[in-house]
Order: sequence, then structure tokens, then C-alpha cells
Amino acid sequence: MTDATLAQGHTLTERILREEDPRVFLQNLLANWGSVQTIGRGEVTQAQLIEALKHLETNAPSAQAPKAQQLIVQEQVKLLLEHLPHLDVSHVEENIALATGWMNPEATGLFCYVRTETMAIHFGIQEPWDNFGVLTEKTLGLLGRSRKFHNYREGQLDSKHHRLLASTKAAMQKIEAQQKGDIIVILVQLGELYRGKSVDASRVLIGKSGNQFCLPAFIVGQIFLVNPDILTSNKDLFIDCPGDEYHLDTQELFDYALYFGVDEVGILYFDDGRTRNPYAAYGSAWGFFQ
Repeated sequence: MTDATLAQGHTLTERILREEDPRVFLQNLLANWGSVQTIGRGEVTQAQLIEALKHLETNAPSAQAPKAQQLIVQEQVKLLLEHLPHLDVSHVEENIALATGWMNPEATGLFCYVRTETMAIHFGIQEPWDNFGVLTEKTLGLLGRSRKFHNYREGQLDSKHHRLLASTKAAMQKIEAQQKGDIIVILVQLGELYRGKSVDASRVLIGKSGNQFCLPAFIVGQIFLVNPDILTSNKDLFIDCPGDEYHLDTQELFDYALYFGVDEVGILYFDDGRTRNPYAAYGSAWGFFQ
């Protein structure tokens, strides 16, 4: 048989790009290679698939490398204090030691955020766990002080439109009960591991782990606040926040997720998307707990 025609090559490309993670699909195909892979009435050689993989690596949106860009926790705390100077930071080192004990090779690294109750007191929000969307919106307002930022869901994060995922609430309350002071330190994975999977699929995988929880925008937004070099280009990995459940219309199901992206001129923004839709340039963020 002859090699695949140009039309058949286009068919292969379309099939690959429909996969949740095109790179992983191609790598698995190569790893389980026989002699040739038949496409239509022709054949695609192993060499052609290798070239296709190189093309994806070169031209697809690149996942950023937060490990090289994130600040150490002590530097993150300094930046938090610029926005909230009255925080109790006396237990930061103790909390770092606790979170370090959860170290996992899949993690991006250690990050910090302000305790939920402390942030609620700062913004004058009663019952923050029941009004978590309002607390989130107030918290995201701090981002505009440190970088160009636009919230497309401004004014639409009340309890009619937003709720905190139950498992996320339970994990956060457990972690915040374990740590002292106003600064909570957690081990985080910023989306690379579940890149290209829908939020629905990511929630299932995170839930099965037993020691992971879906991060909400309340935490992810604070990570951006104190790590200004993370997510700065529209070629970076956009970050889903699977810990939030959201919808646009109060008559609909909570079948939307919230996410952070960057537009073509470099402005960080916050918006929503369907939980069931996978995108190769997106990944869900999650944290570890013990």
C-alpha cells in the first residue's frame, strides 16, 4: 500500500485534535505501534505520526511552567501584606512545614491564600461559606491592583448563580482547622496534569484520589495576586476552577465552571464555560490535603 494521501492526513489531524489531550493520544498510539496505522484506504507511517507529534509540540498552546515562575511562600506572603497589611503571619513557617509534609511529585508547588473567615471579616461579609461567590468577587477585586484584570462575571456571583462544591468546602474547612493564623499554605497542582479534560472529568478524577480537592476561584485568584508571572500570555495554560459551581440563568442547572484566561493583549480575565466541554488549552487546578 502507499502512504496516506494529503486528504487522509487531514482526516488524521482532525481526529487527533478532537481528542481531549492530542499529545497523549499520539504518544499512546506510537507506544502501541504495530507496523502501520491504516487511515481510510491508505496508511500512515510511524514517521508521519512522529512528525505530527512534533507539530503539536511546536504549534499547540503551550502549558506554562509555574514551578519556574512561582515565588516562594515567604515572598507570596509579603505581596499579600501589601494588600492586607493587618494579617496574622506569625504561623506561616509552621504552616509551610505542615503543607511540605504533603509533598507529591505531581504538584506544581506550595502556594498560600488568606483564611476564608479572615477575608470575610475584611470585606464585611456574613456567613461566608453560604455567600462564597460574593466573597470570591470581592477577593478578585484585589487583582486589579496588581495587574490588568477584567471580571466578566462581575455582579453575577451571588448565591443564585454560584455555589461552592461540597467536597471543596469540606476540604478547605479541614485544612483551615489544621493551620493557625491568617495565612493558609497548601500544595497545589495548577492544571497541567488534567490538561485537556473537561471540568466534569477532572472532578471525577480528583474525587477518586482521596487526598485531592478542586480549587475554587477564591484560592486561584489569590495565587495570581501573589504570583504575577503566572498566566501572563494567551499561549499559557488557561486554568479552570472546578471547586466552583456556576450558571448564568437562575433557572438552569449549575453546569458551568469558572476559569482564568488571558486575552490577545495580555489582560488576565475571569469568565465561565460549560463543565462538560474539554479544551486542550485548559486544565483544572486542585490542591492536596491530608
